[in-house]
Amino acid sequence: MLFHVMFILVHLLAGVLVGIALTLIVRDRRVIVMAAIGSVLPDVIDKPAGTIFLANSIGYGRIYDHALIFTGVLLIVGLLLSLRYRSAGPLMLALVAGILSHQLLDFMWNEPVNWFWPALGPFQGPVFSNFISHAFFSEVLNPSEWIAGTVALFLLVRTGTIPRPGLFPYSGHAAAAAIIFGTVAIVSGLFSDRSPLTLLSSFQDTMITSLVIILGAVILLLKWPETVLNDGGAMSGSEN
Repeated sequence: MLFHVMFILVHLLAGVLVGIALTLIVRDRRVIVMAAIGSVLPDVIDKPAGTIFLANSIGYGRIYDHALIFTGVLLIVGLLLSLRYRSAGPLMLALVAGILSHQLLDFMWNEPVNWFWPALGPFQGPVFSNFISHAFFSEVLNPSEWIAGTVALFLLVRTGTIPRPGLFPYSGHAAAAAIIFGTVAIVSGLFSDRSPLTLLSSFQDTMITSLVIILGAVILLLKWPETVLNDGGAMSGSEN
């Protein structure tokens, strides 16, 4: 089984990008928050469940919330809720889209037993020792996580999803640095099995991580069209 690794803030950035795309359809920036939550939910649920609470029986961190059945159930719940509460539909759709983005970035089709659980049998995967400490230090010491988190923060600020911090005028500099970082990371992955900028052992993972960062940075730099949202806010292109 080909095992892919993607860190949590890269997933978060991907979820924010999915949410921004959805605002162009539903005109409600609350979907950004829901997509962002969905993008990290699989790891928030499955990593502790599989490696701590079910360590002796499963011992793996891609289980229930990494399975399509969980995504499908949430989608059905969202459709049912939307029949009674109109605003619930787009929010649940955004949550499901965020979860699906996580599964796709994890290349879950390479783990069909887990992705299509329970159709193909019980969960399967490698058992990691000292997973929590390893995951913590991998996050803290990973340069790509800091860059992805910074780009996600600036995107959330620009959309008005969170309050504007004083450092926002430096968003252009942060975006340019992220583009350079992503480009160098891709190049470094060509010459080393383990890129020092992403700490990933697969060039494919390094490339995808870098492309998510570059895409987020490019969108941050773009002059955005005025988009009227349900709560009266707007994603304005006048802010740089």
